[in-house]
Amino acid sequence: MPLKTNAELGLEIDQAVNPAGGLPLITGPALNTVLKSLATELTALPAATAGQLDALAATLQGQVLVQSAATGARTYCPSWEAAHAVAQAGDVVTFGPGTFGDPTRTAFIQKDLEVRLHAATTWQFSTLYLHTVYQATRRRVHLVGEGCLQGTIMWYGDLPLDVELRHVRHEGVLVHNAYLTLDSIGNQLLLDGVRFAAPAGADYLTAFTRYGGYYMKPLAATVRGCQGTVPSGAFYHNTGSGGNPSDAAGNLLCIQNSHLACAPGQPLVLAPDGVVTYDFAQVSYSGTLPANVLAANQYQFLGLPAAGAAPAAAPGLEVVAVAAIGGRVGANGFNPVPGCDPRLDVRPAGLPGGWNTSTGEYVAPLAGVYELHVRVRINDPDGPVGASYGLGAGPANTDGEWVLWNTIFSVNTPYNRKGNQTVRVLHLAAGQAVHAYVYLDSFDADLGGELTVKLLRRDD
Repeated sequence: MPLKTNAELGLEIDQAVNPAGGLPLITGPALNTVLKSLATELTALPAATAGQLDALAATLQGQVLVQSAATGARTYCPSWEAAHAVAQAGDVVTFGPGTFGDPTRTAFIQKDLEVRLHAATTWQFSTLYLHTVYQATRRRVHLVGEGCLQGTIMWYGDLPLDVELRHVRHEGVLVHNAYLTLDSIGNQLLLDGVRFAAPAGADYLTAFTRYGGYYMKPLAATVRGCQGTVPSGAFYHNTGSGGNPSDAAGNLLCIQNSHLACAPGQPLVLAPDGVVTYDFAQVSYSGTLPANVLAANQYQFLGLPAAGAAPAAAPGLEVVAVAAIGGRVGANGFNPVPGCDPRLDVRPAGLPGGWNTSTGEYVAPLAGVYELHVRVRINDPDGPVGASYGLGAGPANTDGEWVLWNTIFSVNTPYNRKGNQTVRVLHLAAGQAVHAYVYLDSFDADLGGELTVKLLRRDD
């Protein structure tokens, strides 16, 4: 069989991922499934060999895909700069696996784009500037996926701008440095499920809200479901440039369901009185909260202690853990879903437990009532019409009222999607292990999915 070009393989992979022309974010398990199915079709072999999978995966390395929002057309580019040059406002730009950029050079996003990063992607830059050119209308930049951003991300154009980071990993800092206010609309920042690590000596999120005698656009920042560390700075610092005081009001900091770790003695939030409205709910943290934040004289609070009281741990967030799961499972009988790729592991410092990547299990660090949420899909093209399958989670591979059963009613060969999810609430002892498991009735299949573990209430 003659070798295909990168473009030909890329087109076939695109069509395999979604023949209708959509652009899903291809995660590791789904990508492996696509490559395996495609390798089987191209070579007419019963199963793809490791060499074939490696060869196909190599065609995606170093590629940046631009999908047009207007026409659906797809363009493969060798770099971010090339992709940005051809992209138009509203397009989706997706990084394939690999390392991109240069940690010593700047990068720019000057258009309204959604940028998706594969789980095996690292994008490096010294500073990533967002919308530095003036625009009269509100603009947006969305950075999503499970890849890693390395460097400073800064936006400072004199325009209303919405910035979103969803589920990415970020090694660096965020800087809001908007120009003087030309209208009443400020900038908005959303951090959703971000795992971050600030460099030593730096604050993670800095909001410059005054420059000399000029007041800047206010920033409304929402932080939810995030986890990160700031080794020698504050998580949030509201300040003015050049040593000027930051007395511009109208800023908002909302933190929900997050675990933020600053060094002992370092402030979690650093801001003058009267410039920020705080809304905190279910925040577990290390570090300190300054008196002006704790006092709550001018602020709205949810979930923070009264003035002078020690901050209480958020019981619903003492333990939160997420891992990608997936692999080949045989027919008949309850069998564990193999594989364990941890994405989140929040638990009290110093306690044993957490993910065991060797066994694919989660070990409870504390005794209490837990919620297990498992999502699984049967990958292409496994699963015959009329076959049933059960999905559960717990310490043992057993049937019970918590196991969710379903039947495969249709097949869209070879690229069907058959999935389900279930939730189980149970008591676990400290050190007890749990995992996801399935029953495949008379067929075997490749599975992919996710297991989430939450501690709802610890034992007294």
